[in-house]
Amino acid sequence: MAPFLTQEIEQRVLGYVAAREDTKALRACALAHRSFVARCQAALFYRVTIRKIREIDALARLSPRILAYIRDLRIAPSSDWLSTYTRHSYFEDNMDALTGLLVKLPAVLHLHIDSSLTSELIDYADLSVELRRAILEKLPSLRTLALTDVMRVPLALLDHLQDVQELHLENALFEDKRGVELIQRPTGVKPPARLSRLTYTLHPDMTRPSGFADFVKKLGVQPGAGTLPNAPLDISALRSLRLQVKDFRQEQRSILDACKDTLN
Repeated sequence: MAPFLTQEIEQRVLGYVAAREDTKALRACALAHRSFVARCQAALFYRVTIRKIREIDALARLSPRILAYIRDLRIAPSSDWLSTYTRHSYFEDNMDALTGLLVKLPAVLHLHIDSSLTSELIDYADLSVELRRAILEKLPSLRTLALTDVMRVPLALLDHLQDVQELHLENALFEDKRGVELIQRPTGVKPPARLSRLTYTLHPDMTRPSGFADFVKKLGVQPGAGTLPNAPLDISALRSLRLQVKDFRQEQRSILDACKDTLN
């Protein structure tokens, strides 16, 4: 029997449902006809958030075809992730599971590491070597990187953001020493990644050094020095900017001067 709807109408209907992120409707569409399955699965698994340990295991059991649909990954441990299991060895096992999952995800474009649901900042330097390497391998293809409540992040990570367009940093504390032994600068000459959106906010009560001044240099600007050569990030075409940092007025002014002609 000929299909009741033309392919164009089918695509429009499924596109509308996918845009609304209506998971119940997407599941219903996937069951309606086998021709809808791939499109619905792609929408259902486009954005995935990991809050609990058991979610890592559930995702790891999915087929490679399904895992390839994941484009937007948020790692946001809930408080019970950290409080239920207190033995250090068990936490190491969880990092191994997360590492194994990251290795299986071939098409992540947006990565958000978020510790705001817990009472502690994620200490990047305390992540396992394997997990840090798995994250590093994802950086060159990312379009978005977001770090929330993460401390001791090596500045050298920014050198690997080859295609990033959006960078969102909330209470992200950088440093220029720890973890550098794991990170080699990309070989060859490459153009800087051109950012369109930049967020950098830092809670005023945070007493740890933020590394903000060194971060600004990665944007290719420095107070009194104008444009810096060979910076990994380019903000000359920035369309959206949010800065909320105590002090560092000269650094913030240098950022504004570099992108004042393109900000909306």
